[in-house]
Amino acid sequence: MIRIKYKIIKKSEKFSYSSGPLKVLKEGRFLIVRMSILKQIYDYQYPFLLPRSFLCYKNRYDLYIKIEILRVLAVKDRKKILHLDNFLNKFSVSNRKKKEMKILLVTYLNELKEFFEPTFSILNKNGNILETKKLTLTLIQKAKIISFNEAIKIRLF
Repeated sequence: MIRIKYKIIKKSEKFSYSSGPLKVLKEGRFLIVRMSILKQIYDYQYPFLLPRSFLCYKNRYDLYIKIEILRVLAVKDRKKILHLDNFLNKFSVSNRKKKEMKILLVTYLNELKEFFEPTFSILNKNGNILETKKLTLTLIQKAKIISFNEAIKIRLF
């Protein structure tokens, strides 16, 4: 659930609100909301092929994971790189919560695997690189970076 602060506006009152990427203006009887988004997400070439599970979220960590996956997918390069260690270190949460976040990450990446070539590369914290066809929690427990290539599908009409 997203919480939005609001204020009751009288008809004659002028109103303007701006906070980061969100801007709200009152013009006549209407409120106009403008929202900035990352150019990489706007340029993402598969905006309508995401699973339904990406349309809603259970809690804020679920949302953060989905946004991070979209950010990684929105890169124009064919090679997609998820800096898992850096992403998880942004949160001051228990190890149990980080484990839950990793489970969600594995679930969502496996849901989206039709967009990727079948091999994931995992760089562990000790410097070892592991290649796998299916991500599991055990494989990413000590992962620093997960990389994969976008699948290029050619359609013949």
